[in-house]
Amino acid sequence: MKKVSILMVFWGVIAIWLYGCTPVPPTYYYTFRPDIEKNVGTASPQYPSVLAIEAFDADVPYQQDKIVFRTSPYEVNFYEYHKWLRPLGELVTDQVVKFISAAGMFQKVHPRAFESYADYTLRGRIKMFDQWYSETTSHVRIQLEYALMASEKEQILWMDTVETTAPVSNLKVVETVKGFETALQENVLQALTAIARVLSQRK
Repeated sequence: MKKVSILMVFWGVIAIWLYGCTPVPPTYYYTFRPDIEKNVGTASPQYPSVLAIEAFDADVPYQQDKIVFRTSPYEVNFYEYHKWLRPLGELVTDQVVKFISAAGMFQKVHPRAFESYADYTLRGRIKMFDQWYSETTSHVRIQLEYALMASEKEQILWMDTVETTAPVSNLKVVETVKGFETALQENVLQALTAIARVLSQRK
């Protein structure tokens, strides 16, 4: 019995030592390009108004920094060693502010956290921000819920959920991030088109 106990302790020590010697894979962090304005182009403001953009909320899978992928609607998976540089809500909010600013639709666009005055307020929520795998292809899928409000009376002028997709050319995660960037820009562009239609009726 004593020999068995000694052997168990010995193999336990070996197992701990081997586990400690196992190299931990590096973690990779991703963000969007900082020069998004160059991809939009600028124009004279169409509306002499100030738009404030509130920080985007997010559904449960997107309230952290791991990139989400799915192989079916029933299973949510996370890349363990591939993460967003910041929480996804912060990255999306930052991109929406930059994109709408660059589009030139409003006289001024600012994040609500930095300034209080605005003629209109845009709120948003991330409903889906996933990479989807099938047997032969991969694509990203984004759903953002928007609400445009007249700031003075907090009247909702427009509310909708916009869904956009983009293909992913290969299995490299950086290509997935590029797909997210493309789908996000298209998503905001569709939202801006709807907002312009609503505001044109208020002139």
